[in-house]
Amino acid sequence: MGRVMAARLHALDIHTIDDLAACSEDQLVQTFGEMGHNLYLGARGIDPSPVQSFRERHSISQEHTYASDTADVEQVRRTLLGMCEHVAARLRDGGMVGQTVRIKLRFSDFDTITRQVRLDQPTDQGPIIYAAAYRLLQRNWPPRRWIRLIGVGVAGLLEEGGYQLSLLDGTDQRRIRLSRALDQIRDRYGNRAIQRASLLRRSRRKDE
Repeated sequence: MGRVMAARLHALDIHTIDDLAACSEDQLVQTFGEMGHNLYLGARGIDPSPVQSFRERHSISQEHTYASDTADVEQVRRTLLGMCEHVAARLRDGGMVGQTVRIKLRFSDFDTITRQVRLDQPTDQGPIIYAAAYRLLQRNWPPRRWIRLIGVGVAGLLEEGGYQLSLLDGTDQRRIRLSRALDQIRDRYGNRAIQRASLLRRSRRKDE
């Protein structure tokens, strides 16, 4: 409570919660306006705001720290693509969609930045998340700066009903159905059962 409000309460001989609770709602509203209603409820331990679970997830993200700093654009791009696919799969697994895409970059000097963009429509699709994240990367990765860590996340989460499949065009509907089919394959046979070609090329190089 600010000093001005405290002074106004003290002027009315209100010094404790009990003093405040003894006042009528009409008296407080007449003196303090809309704030008087909040004071009346607060003195009685009443919080009119919706109850929220502390376990509610507000974002889903993933980070990758390179074994050695890199300025390889293609390497960073593939890392970002893989993480976007992983975050999207976690969204679908949780029955969630998100409307804000974030990236995190930590450079070789440990300077760290985060940037975000709001999508036109909530999504749980890897290609859409990747497109937004890659644009952020391009705009915020200065030339000749080496990257130590990259992260991507999706915030502004809603239950899957946050968008309606019927309102999407044919291409988007096919993409969503394809993603769900791929999720089923990965759930049954493992994450590496089916991958994007660029990610598969990276995995093969690691195995060589």
